[in-house]
Amino acid sequence: MDKATNPRLAAQLEELRGQLNRSEARLSDAVHQTELLRQISEAPNLDHLLRLLDTRLAALAGVDGHLIALLDSERDNLVCESLQLPDEFHGVLSTYRRLSFPLNAEDPAVDCLLKNRPRPLRLAELENAPGTTATRLARWRMEAAYCLPIALGERAIGIAMLLTRQATVPPPALAQAEELLRLFRHPLAKAAHHQHLREKEEQLNRAAEAQREFLRFIAEVNNLTSTDSIYDLISREFLDHFPFDLVGVLTRDGEQLRLRRLSAGKLAHEATAEALRRYFSELSFDLDEADGATPMVFLKNSPLYFPDARNIRELPMSDKDRGSLDAMGDPRSIWILPIRRRDAAVGVLWLISLDAPIQRSAQEREVIDLLCSFIGTAMANAELYDTVGSQKRKIEKLNQALQSRVEELRAIAARDPLTGLGNYGTFQAELERRIKEHEREPRRGLSLLLVDVDHFKHFNDTYGHLAGNIVLQEAARRLQDCARTMDLVCRYGGEEFVLLLPKCDTEGAMAVGERIRQSFADTPFPAGREAVSVTVSVGCAQYRAGEGAASFVQRTDEALYRAKHAGRNRVERC
Repeated sequence: MDKATNPRLAAQLEELRGQLNRSEARLSDAVHQTELLRQISEAPNLDHLLRLLDTRLAALAGVDGHLIALLDSERDNLVCESLQLPDEFHGVLSTYRRLSFPLNAEDPAVDCLLKNRPRPLRLAELENAPGTTATRLARWRMEAAYCLPIALGERAIGIAMLLTRQATVPPPALAQAEELLRLFRHPLAKAAHHQHLREKEEQLNRAAEAQREFLRFIAEVNNLTSTDSIYDLISREFLDHFPFDLVGVLTRDGEQLRLRRLSAGKLAHEATAEALRRYFSELSFDLDEADGATPMVFLKNSPLYFPDARNIRELPMSDKDRGSLDAMGDPRSIWILPIRRRDAAVGVLWLISLDAPIQRSAQEREVIDLLCSFIGTAMANAELYDTVGSQKRKIEKLNQALQSRVEELRAIAARDPLTGLGNYGTFQAELERRIKEHEREPRRGLSLLLVDVDHFKHFNDTYGHLAGNIVLQEAARRLQDCARTMDLVCRYGGEEFVLLLPKCDTEGAMAVGERIRQSFADTPFPAGREAVSVTVSVGCAQYRAGEGAASFVQRTDEALYRAKHAGRNRVERC
C-alpha cells in the first residue's frame, strides 16, 4: 500500500517525522545547553566566563560584533570587559579593554543599565544623541546596535551591546542573546565580585611598594618653584623609571589642550621628539572627542593605551592623531593619561615607546596613576609658590621624617631585638620567597635546620634570665659563624633558632647541623663567674617539591623532636 492509496497514513507518517525532527532538535538544544552550563560552572574566573560568552555571541547570525561592560566595584562606572569587532579592527580591541563609562554621563548604554531595560539603537537616529555611542558605532562602521541589560531581578550589573552592519539586529539573534545572558548573569555577578575582591587585595599589597616612590617624588616636587621645573621633573621621572622613550605634557588653555613639554630619553630619539614638537608648535587640540584620543582622555578623565601603534594605522582617527603618528614615523606603544587635580582632569600625559612595544605591569599602572594624580596639584603649587613657601618647607621636613621613620620601623619589625637576628616574620617571608626560587631551579636543594638550646628553662632557673639572655646572644653569634653567607639565620622563638640553607641537600644540611652541635658542645658558655656547658638539639629536613612551607617546617620540627627525645645534643633528619 503506497501513499497514493492511503493518503491519511502518509500524512500521519509525515506528521510523525516532523514531531521526531522537532524532538531531536529540542534534545540537541538541551544537550548543548547542558554542556554550556557545565562549562559555565567550571569557569575559574571572570575572564574565562567572558570568553565563553564571547564565543556564543560571536556565533549569532547577523551580529557583527558585541561589547560587554560590567559595573565596577564602587558601582560608579560601566567598565568594558570585552569587545569583539570585525578583523579590520583587531588593533583597537585592547584600547577599549577596561575603558570606563561614568554612570552620571548621558549615554544610551548607561541609560539601558540604569533603567534595566533593552534599548535598540540605530546610527541614523543617534546623530544628536548625548554620549559617545554614536561616535563608536560610526568608527566601527556599524549601522545599528541593541543594548541588553545583564539583569539580576530589578537591578542590572552590566550591559551587552550587540552590533550589526544591517539595519537592525535580527530577532532570532536577539532572542538567543537574551537566553545566553539569562544563563550567564548569576555566574558573571559572582565572578565579577570575586575579581573586585582580588583587585582590592592586590591594591593593598602594592600600596607599601608604591609609597616609597610616591613620597620621594612628593619631596622632590615640593622643592620646585616653577611649572617649567615641574615639567622637567615629570619627564625625568618617567624616562628614568619606566621603559618609555618620549614623555609629553599637555595642559588646558581655555577650550584647548596645548603641548607644553616633550622630552626624549635618548639622544637617538631627539630627532623624533623635535619632529613632534614642530608639528604641535602652532597646533593644539580642541576640547572635543572628535578631535582625537588626547581630548577624549581629558574629557572622560580616563586613560587610553595602544599596545602597538602599528595595529591602528589603518583605523579611522582624527587628522591630528594621524598627523602626530606620521611625525613620529613608526611609534610602538602609546599611553595617554589624564593629569588630575582633586580628581578632575587638568592636563594630559603622553608616554610613548619608539623601539619596541612594552607591556604594563600592575605595579607600573599603580605608581603611574598615583603620580598623575599628584602632578596636577604640583603644577598648581608651583604657580602659587610665593604663598605656600613656608608650607612647602614643613611638608618637605615632614616627608623626610616620615620616610626615616618608615625605614626605622621596617628595620625594627624585621629584627629580633635581643640577638640581632631576623625574627619569625622575616623567616616566614624569606622561606616563601626561597621556596618559589627553588621551584624554578629544584636541582640544587633547599634545606632547613631547627636548633633548640637543651634544658634552657633549667639554665634560666639556675643562673637567671640575664645569663640566659647572654647565652641566646652567644648562640646567635655561633650560629652565624657556622652558616654560609647565603644562609639565613633567624630566631624562631624562645630558645629555638632556624637556619634556611639554599643550594643545600640533606647531607650538606646534616654536616652544617653537626658543625653547629660541635661549636656549642666544645666551648662552654659564660654564666656569671663560671663557664657552663650548653648543648643543642638539631632537626634537619630537605624541601620536597610541591609540599609547601607549612609541611616543610613541620617535618623539620619532627626531626628536632626526635633529636630531643633521643637524648639531646644530637642531629636528626626527616
